[in-house]
Amino acid sequence: MAAKWIPILVTFSILYVSQLVFACNDVSTSACLEFVAQNPAMCDDGSCYATLCSRTCHKCALKCYSCGAVTRPENCNTTIECPSKEFECVLSKSFAQDSTEVFALGCALGNVCDNDNGNTMCCSNDLCNNNKTQPTTTTTARKLSVRRENKKKVVRQTAASCSDIHPDACRDLLSSDANICNTTCAKTICPVTCGACKHCYDCDYVSDSSQCTSTRLCQQGENCYGIETITAYSEHGFRLGCAPDLLCSHLASMAVNTFGRKRALAGACCDGNLCNSNLKAVTTTTTTTTTTTTTPTTTTTRTTRTTTTKDPLCQCKGTNHFQVSNECYFISSTHGTRQHGKEYCKRHCGHLATFTDPSQLSAVTHHIYLLKHGTSGSFSDFFGYHQYDHMFVDAMKHTSSHTHPTYIWESTGRTVSSSFLSNVQGTYSDMCAITYSLHSSHIQAASCTASHYALCQLKNH
Repeated sequence: MAAKWIPILVTFSILYVSQLVFACNDVSTSACLEFVAQNPAMCDDGSCYATLCSRTCHKCALKCYSCGAVTRPENCNTTIECPSKEFECVLSKSFAQDSTEVFALGCALGNVCDNDNGNTMCCSNDLCNNNKTQPTTTTTARKLSVRRENKKKVVRQTAASCSDIHPDACRDLLSSDANICNTTCAKTICPVTCGACKHCYDCDYVSDSSQCTSTRLCQQGENCYGIETITAYSEHGFRLGCAPDLLCSHLASMAVNTFGRKRALAGACCDGNLCNSNLKAVTTTTTTTTTTTTTPTTTTTRTTRTTTTKDPLCQCKGTNHFQVSNECYFISSTHGTRQHGKEYCKRHCGHLATFTDPSQLSAVTHHIYLLKHGTSGSFSDFFGYHQYDHMFVDAMKHTSSHTHPTYIWESTGRTVSSSFLSNVQGTYSDMCAITYSLHSSHIQAASCTASHYALCQLKNH
């Protein structure tokens, strides 16, 4: 009967060693299950998931049930981690001296699993060795195979992507390990959660920065910012959005002259998701002393003023800006669709140009005409000869009549005077408008998806 104890004694020695092994686990089991449900091939070579989900990707030694002698395998609740990946989970049946059937569970090397013994069963999954189907004296030692690799195409996150590949899983990762975003893999697949790219509050004007509810996804290398501004009606407020690093460095050191003295500007960038909602105005305190000659009494009055300034990022300066009749204009740096031009204007503190009468449009196009021919200085290199003849403006088709279409200025809702219109019938589906030509006071119909430069107008702040 003693010979029947050999499998149990071998298993005991292996179980004891395995308890000395350091644990190898997923950073977050729930996150890894969510990742693999989304992408069954995530563990394939070339994917970084294996660094976060070592156990799910079968990069760890197995976990096995471990008991010395139990009457039923399912009664074993103790678990261990095997010494290395060469070990498998084992279930071995034997008989005690009183002929009672007992089971030993643990880790075993391949040579034990390959032993042609009907009382031993090995398997290759975590915690697989307490199966209710026990080996009998008529079974042979066998390995329960498991496919550990899936060669389907791997879905990978690109470095330029600005969205988490699985938002819930990313949150679970960060909850399990507060430092997980220090790893390249986590930043790659969870860029929003890890702050590699971010959303910022984005409003042209709000009286209080906390009132802004519109958001925008920033590009790589941009941070959230907020800055004091003032409207054309002298209303104090704030402008919020995304700004590149270079602009942020200027904001940090910016000061303006107000009431004859230099003061810091309330404006800054922040590096975080939706972090630009609590900007406060800068206040200055001035002291006025009044002395009268009739009495020796000196009266001192203390006055606190909240001072504001125009947004320094919205000034009519630089080689690409020019002023006509107290309005500042600039042209997009590249051509594209109307939406592309509209977004360019907005990013540079402007909007597509509007005009009150044809003479105003004529003055602007004439100015561009002169600049294009190099007679007004620095713009000669910037402008070509004919590529700026047709530029998107703010006008949009309001009624699609073949013979008498009407247009409105999109930003104001005002009707465009018919005196602006030339060849606006165009194609029935052409809903946008462009300048007719340089040195002209007219606009004409154009497709919104055609490629043109945009004529922008700086906002009045």
